[in-house]
Amino acid sequence: METETRGLAVSPPVSPAIEAMPTSRKESEGFDILLPASSVIDSTPTSPSETEGPSTPPPALPVIEPISSSQLTLGILEESGHQIEKPDAQPLCEPYRQQFHHPVMREALKALIDNTISVVEYGNQVLYRYGYAEVLILVEWVVPDEQLLFASQVLLENNYPRLLIPEQKWPGYSAYSGSWETRSLMHDLDGQGWIRAHLLPLSLVGFTLDETVEVPSIFAHELHLFTPKPSHYMASLIRHLLQLSIGDGSRTRVEKDLRGFISAYILKDGPANTTICTYLNHPKSDEGYQKRVEEGVRFMKTWDWGKIERKYLAITEGAVRDCRYIDTLTDVHEEQDTP
Repeated sequence: METETRGLAVSPPVSPAIEAMPTSRKESEGFDILLPASSVIDSTPTSPSETEGPSTPPPALPVIEPISSSQLTLGILEESGHQIEKPDAQPLCEPYRQQFHHPVMREALKALIDNTISVVEYGNQVLYRYGYAEVLILVEWVVPDEQLLFASQVLLENNYPRLLIPEQKWPGYSAYSGSWETRSLMHDLDGQGWIRAHLLPLSLVGFTLDETVEVPSIFAHELHLFTPKPSHYMASLIRHLLQLSIGDGSRTRVEKDLRGFISAYILKDGPANTTICTYLNHPKSDEGYQKRVEEGVRFMKTWDWGKIERKYLAITEGAVRDCRYIDTLTDVHEEQDTP
């Protein structure tokens, strides 16, 4: 997720390497599930002149205001009392309004669903469902491992070519690093590499289809896919963060997702999370904040944590109580040089 609620200010991307796509239906029918290595026709840019991005800048996108908690009147957020009285929180069945998106995303999602591929929303889409409003530019879809290559083939046959990982990543490039980057497949949706889809294997995110709920898409209500249950989404983000060392540039996206989820869904703050920042700098400036934190912790503990390790519940509570705790989360510790 590479967007911000109050608008976009990112440089246009470098023209990425694109895999060849079939030019006719006859050609596409001969594809095997494994994508041929010989289909790469453009080399990865290696010189500064090749990394300036497309000559035509992407179209301006409007600023999307955050969805207020009063607008979220469907599903689990349709409350007459306190949210913490809900015994088992389930994902919001249908957003108040559709997320702003490029129309091509709807077409790509429909192609996957029409081919009976189980699609699970992730990242920006999940945050929007819970009230953290953003413009959708990079869409993340999780699919079962055994359907990953087939899903990629479906997009390829619908004229959405594969993108290769560039040697030089441009400002705003948002693919994950490490295994999250090498095990995922990225596709160009708009022909310029600006609007992209990331296909992630289910085993990478750490939950199963049984730990998701079927819902309408946040940008195409007529299309149904799956969304992770709140507890499993939180655990997935924390697990990913623990795999990254302090200082790793990939932490930025994961930390943002985690803070956004806590802010919008657990604490009912605005996307900018200004209430948390105000409280940290001036604890007495918002006397009701600490009360909402305690309510949020109680609400979180009512979720069905199933077989999730208890440590993730403890980490989640620590993050809700103090967002600075998120900056310290890692299981990767570099060895000290010995003389």
